[in-house]
Amino acid sequence: GASHDGKLVIEEATADSEGNLEEVLQIGQEIEAKVIRRPQENDSFYILSMVEMHREEAVRDLRAAFENNETITVRVKDDVKGGVVAQYMGQRVFIPASHLELHSVNDLSVYRGQDLEVNVIEVEEKRGSTRIVASRRKKLQEDRQVEESAAWENFEVGQVLEGRVERLTDFGAFVNVNGVDGLLHVSEISYGKVGKPSDVLSVGDELKVKIIALDYERKRLSLS
Repeated sequence: GASHDGKLVIEEATADSEGNLEEVLQIGQEIEAKVIRRPQENDSFYILSMVEMHREEAVRDLRAAFENNETITVRVKDDVKGGVVAQYMGQRVFIPASHLELHSVNDLSVYRGQDLEVNVIEVEEKRGSTRIVASRRKKLQEDRQVEESAAWENFEVGQVLEGRVERLTDFGAFVNVNGVDGLLHVSEISYGKVGKPSDVLSVGDELKVKIIALDYERKRLSLS
């Protein structure tokens, strides 16, 4: 109803950097958008944004998730120094590398395009913008606890299971079996003498192991 048209560029219509405007809007469709700039000299358009409107809604959702300790789902857009950048309804969300997994991560590029369940751990208003930091560790820890509880109910001495080497120490290797880290002592790696576990094993190796001892009280698993 104004004397000027509104201009909505694709970057302000969708937070998807690879989006197609025809997939977002149709001719004749009524939309809600925020005026982010009035017509200026030599310009006959109001500049509009749907993304900015959604971003404000996203910040409210993220702040509520932070205050109520709720989990939200974000999509990773890119990896940067120190972590990955994700989006939630157009709002930028940073996830530090140390908060992506329960173990260290070397290649952050594998998370691009992934949807991750995270907890908001920091909301900071600064110079008119909002900085959001999130973590995946709490959700992973909760999932691991559920997985570990189920595993301990089914463990038996003598079982042979598939495992993955998670960590190496001078005295042995910690091997994850059904979500539980068990100790594969250096003396149980081979019949031959092994100087140190790293001489014959690497983190990520898949191997079969046998349960030789269980300590339910201290939650210790001994493997061979």
